Amino acid sequence: MSPPISSNAAAPTVALWVKQWELDIYRYCRRFLRNDTEAEDVLQLVFLQAYEDFPTFRFEASPQVWLRTIARHRCLDRLKFYRHSPSATREETTMMESRPALAAPLDDAIATSQAARELEGCLDGLPDHTRAAIVLKYHDDLSYEEIEKLTGVSIGALRVRVMRALPTLKLCLEGKGVDW
Repeated sequence: MSPPISSNAAAPTVALWVKQWELDIYRYCRRFLRNDTEAEDVLQLVFLQAYEDFPTFRFEASPQVWLRTIARHRCLDRLKFYRHSPSATREETTMMESRPALAAPLDDAIATSQAARELEGCLDGLPDHTRAAIVLKYHDDLSYEEIEKLTGVSIGALRVRVMRALPTLKLCLEGKGVDW
């Protein structure tokens, strides 16, 4: 285990991480939240938290994995807020439920792939809680146990969400001419 890093190194290191992974983390947030403005807000929170928590970062995981973990938690926080907060207005909830087109596909390696764009569109058609389960399971490659810890949703409910969503995604993709 590496010792904690000096806070003097935080600013230049996090600034480098912003340059290196800002787009990746933005796309990750955008996929969760389906809203450009919300994704930008969460992106700023991610790098602010990375800066503040930098002295405790031990490089046990790569910085990118650490940033994605922060992003995942902040996105889930944002979704929970809009779903459960009595202070969230109907307008804010509607904004989070809107489905504008993605600015760019999540993975640069398949940026030109029509299938990837169609998948993004099909994912946007899922309810927030179902889309989050799919992203955590298949994009982040987390187990149901890990997703349960992150979301507080039972493993059984998560399995049902995923199992019900897969045929929906298949039909959506087939409707767009994409082989499943």
